[in-house]
Amino acid sequence: MGINLGDMLLQLFGILATLLVCLYVGFALYALLFTNMRLFPVPASGYKDHDGILKLNTASGLSITATHIEKPLAEYTILYCHGNSEDLATIKANYARLSIHGGYNVLAFDYPGYGTSEGRPNQRNLIEATEAAYNYLTEEKKIPPGKIIVYGRSLGGGPATDLTSRKPVGGLVLEQAFTSVYRTVIPFRVLPWDHFDNLAKIDSIRCPLFILHGGADYTVPSYHGKALLAKAPEPKIHLWVDYAGHGDSLLKAAGEDYWKKLGEFQQLVEKQQN
Repeated sequence: MGINLGDMLLQLFGILATLLVCLYVGFALYALLFTNMRLFPVPASGYKDHDGILKLNTASGLSITATHIEKPLAEYTILYCHGNSEDLATIKANYARLSIHGGYNVLAFDYPGYGTSEGRPNQRNLIEATEAAYNYLTEEKKIPPGKIIVYGRSLGGGPATDLTSRKPVGGLVLEQAFTSVYRTVIPFRVLPWDHFDNLAKIDSIRCPLFILHGGADYTVPSYHGKALLAKAPEPKIHLWVDYAGHGDSLLKAAGEDYWKKLGEFQQLVEKQQN
């Protein structure tokens, strides 16, 4: 009895299709079960509560820790959303330099589960924590939304973009931000859900945008920043730092280019409000 080539091909295609389905289901289950664990590697707190910190309440009733640097002559306030594996202690050099060198007021805060903030980190809790920080500035401190610049670094680009797509602000800065969480693993959408889909929200912002990214970033490659920039509405500027990796502070790595671009960005913010 001769071998039917058509039947063999059908069997082969059936095996391949089964393997692809298994791979897809396996990836989906892994993403569903382990995303929070991989996305939020919470470090041990680098500080203890003291009299100089703030406690803000989220919509779910969680108490989060924040610090607010206020300068009498500062015109703008930066709402600083940090990356993963960081807390208020490890990011202090960054937000302090933005205040001292840049001349900004700065409100920095820890996500639920980070530092001495209550709760556990997940997408909803990070979004609520960022909104609690925004509400503190606009409602308690009476800062006009147009005088708030939201700054999201790495993971912080997720809640920063989400907030800016829904709330009025003066400007948005994204440092080493991703298009979405799963696109850092596969560069196109393969699942019906995702976490922090910045690419889907970036065209909803209605304020000046400043995107900066490292050319040697292998955790969140620079094409993420370029894709966000391409889809975002005007006005927008960018800064590509050729030899900076994901763990590098672009504030340090870019040197004076950073401050020059940040100054240009502030001019865009001021022009938008006139």
